[in-house]
Amino acid sequence: KRRPARPRYPAAIERIFRKEMRAYIRKYINLIKQQLLPKLPDLIARAGQLRPDGVRSDAWAEDLAELINSITFMFSGEINNMNKKVEEIAKQVATYNKADVNRVIRSVLGVDVLASEPWLQSQIEWFITTTRPLIKDLPTKATFQIEQIAQRGLGMGKTYKEIGEEITKQFGIAERRAELIA
Repeated sequence: KRRPARPRYPAAIERIFRKEMRAYIRKYINLIKQQLLPKLPDLIARAGQLRPDGVRSDAWAEDLAELINSITFMFSGEINNMNKKVEEIAKQVATYNKADVNRVIRSVLGVDVLASEPWLQSQIEWFITTTRPLIKDLPTKATFQIEQIAQRGLGMGKTYKEIGEEITKQFGIAERRAELIA
């Protein structure tokens, strides 16, 4: 009586997906560092200016919103690229699992018994369907949080260093969410 071989976990594919997710979020973080952080000092200066009636100017809020919209638009292509990578990863996992199930069965019976699995396509579609919104939502939530940090900081008269530190903390949260998705 033969013992079945142990099923294997697709660890190499998972590492690839984690690497892709880290690269995805790093591109987003770099975009924020290149597009938003250098413009913060000017926004801070304008937020501190008083209008003739002694009230703080709020023109910076419109400029910040425009800047955030610009960043979102610039990153939209990366979201599409990542969605394509999710499809590739799903297919790789399906191929790996099919081969591994065959290997386990072959270890006991000595023959290949799986010709096709009609249910497998629905599993692939399920993975893609559940992962795509997470991919899209990751930069959307991070952008919202970063915009809120900048608005609060500018409205409260915080320094560049204070606002920058809060935004940098947000990068860590986004990176951890990317790891969790992977």
